[in-house]
Amino acid sequence: MLQYNEIREKKIIIYANEPCEVIDSHVARTQQRKPQNQVKLKSLISGKTMAATFHVSDTVDEADIEKREVKFLYHNKGEFWFCDIDNPKNRFELDSALVGDAGKFFKENGTVFTLIWDNDGEEKTIKITLPIKMDFKVKEAPPAVR
Repeated sequence: MLQYNEIREKKIIIYANEPCEVIDSHVARTQQRKPQNQVKLKSLISGKTMAATFHVSDTVDEADIEKREVKFLYHNKGEFWFCDIDNPKNRFELDSALVGDAGKFFKENGTVFTLIWDNDGEEKTIKITLPIKMDFKVKEAPPAVR
């Protein structure tokens, strides 16, 4: 549980039943009023940004987010199949809507990172991210671009 003044930038909290990252935080105190924390939140599931205000009596839960490295196996009919690095038998699939445009750059047997939200014992994959550096070969390009 976080108090209103512990909600700072880069913390991940649960707001409106979904994990949100705090983008901006400002504790404001006007004359003869109680202080309040005005924050900007970005939803990790939908990507929407929203503004929220927390008062002295408000508390929020910190989201349990884990970044896990997984291996991409293959793509078939809108389904992307992955497995754990340590245990190849533990396979799971994700829908193309969750993977998004990053799926175009997956290499078979390449590693990617997943953000997993532990929601009361139920693990849910929120986001797939590519490694920072990847090697690709250019197959076709106009002469001026090469």
